[in-house]
Amino acid sequence: EKFVVENRRREIITLREHQNEEIAIDWYVYDDDNSNNNNIPENGDNNKITIMYVGGITSDEFEGVQFMKKIRDECGDVFNACIFHRRGHFQPLRNPRFNLFGFSVDLREAIRWVTKKTKREVAVVGSSAGSAVMIRYLGELGRRRMTTTTNSSSLNLGESEEKVLCGVAISPGYCLETLFDPKSRRHHREDGIMARIWDYLLTKRVYAHFFKRHYEMLSSGK
Repeated sequence: EKFVVENRRREIITLREHQNEEIAIDWYVYDDDNSNNNNIPENGDNNKITIMYVGGITSDEFEGVQFMKKIRDECGDVFNACIFHRRGHFQPLRNPRFNLFGFSVDLREAIRWVTKKTKREVAVVGSSAGSAVMIRYLGELGRRRMTTTTNSSSLNLGESEEKVLCGVAISPGYCLETLFDPKSRRHHREDGIMARIWDYLLTKRVYAHFFKRHYEMLSSGK
């Protein structure tokens, strides 16, 4: 399923092995493109590495588009560019279960999807909470590859379902225990009224972005 909205062309991916949850990938569509409005690579037809953007907890649909536009302006038509959306962020939840930071399995399936289409590597850029799910995914990928190497004489990464070139973390939350611990926050300048205001605003945004939108599904207990 695909549709065009401004600078995006969206693909909906149904995770058959994960209770039919849905994730989405927005491909960046260049303003100067005249090739039938299709910047989505098929079967590796443009031989480009893909930059995949993973936004924060409450990032909106246009944040990633602006980031990809910046990549386009700085690098030209060198990369494919896409934006990964976790389950429940812009697609309806199919089950009363979600993770604000995102499930690493969702990112894995998105990267497999892009790898299959492009036949090339993916560079993942995680922003804020998006960097958390990216780092977790990379750790799991490393463990799987180490296990595969240990159990076989060789590992051909060219045949892997996931071709990951690198991961870039922008503004990562590297110590969440400190971030959410009031005692620890007393030693940082963000403590005090500004911290309380930030907590209030973030809580309201998360409520509107997730709980209110998915109220019926989350309260169903199915």
